[in-house]
Amino acid sequence: MLVPYSVANFKSFRDPAELSLKASTQRPLSKVLIRRRNLRLLPSLVIYGANASGKSNLIASFLVLKRFVLSGTIRLASRSRPLELLPFAHAKAGHPMSFEIDFIQNDFRLIYRLAVDCDFLQKGNERIASEGLSCVDKKEHVAFFTREFNRVTLSREKKALRMMGLDSALVDTFEKRINANLDSTELFLSRAFKNTINNDLADAVISFFRDRLLVVTDFVTKRRRVLLDSEVSREDYMVWNDVLDEFDSSIHPELIKEILQLFNDPDVDRAGAQLIFTTHNPIYLDRGILRRDQIRFVEKSADICGSYIYSLADFGSTEVRSGHNYLTNYFKGRYGALPFIDLSSLLAESGGKEG
Repeated sequence: MLVPYSVANFKSFRDPAELSLKASTQRPLSKVLIRRRNLRLLPSLVIYGANASGKSNLIASFLVLKRFVLSGTIRLASRSRPLELLPFAHAKAGHPMSFEIDFIQNDFRLIYRLAVDCDFLQKGNERIASEGLSCVDKKEHVAFFTREFNRVTLSREKKALRMMGLDSALVDTFEKRINANLDSTELFLSRAFKNTINNDLADAVISFFRDRLLVVTDFVTKRRRVLLDSEVSREDYMVWNDVLDEFDSSIHPELIKEILQLFNDPDVDRAGAQLIFTTHNPIYLDRGILRRDQIRFVEKSADICGSYIYSLADFGSTEVRSGHNYLTNYFKGRYGALPFIDLSSLLAESGGKEG
């Protein structure tokens, strides 16, 4: 299960943007929550925003991270099709593209961090800037390794060594050999850590991306049938987004509402599956369907044109009350994330002529 995910310096996202599945303290619809490892997690999220606000970029960042982890190298990640390694256009030098994902897999709560150093619209110079793997064990953070460019540091903590199955007397020797052969374009997690340090921990991360995280950026007809017929009950989460940022562009909204109800029903969703999708359809802005923290918005700032994420739950109690009509207030502009539309100038230029 996904806990929080964050991305920075990726396409339209300059500053760190977090998509958290942790539930807020609100009481309405608390029965839909997934409860695991003393956490209260959301089973679904819907993301709204104007065209070109950054919704597709957020979904694409999941796919880029997934391809990195599964391929193990920058070169192999882009072999089948071009990898969207596009940092924020006006990012300062020394600010790598970064990802951090916190999730539960194989009874572990793991946190994996990856940063890639790359230049805007320049290919071939990409390299791993940093990397790290840790876990949360009884509210205690246990780091297994950290990496800064071509230097890996293995943890010397007793708990970390025990979980990795490493003898403290051998850590220096392993670390020296690893750093002598570390490739700047290879992930330490998927290669040396898996093969040399601990296969089970590495596999917990890799299997999450391979078997549990389904990312769809092009919702085509033949793929849609597979998703709805077989993978809803099997996958832990689905991050869905079609090319128009509308999950329901070819599916009736009432069917999507029924799918949401499946994820929001703990008697049906016993495995803790989670669904995240983007849409323009306001029909889901209904307090009877989704909690306030299940409704997210993506908008671009006016000063740097950078995308950022916020939740309906971020608004104060005076701005969003339990009895409010979310849909009506959204179109009144009270929550932002709406396109600015003014066609009067076009009509004035045409002189009001027909055609």
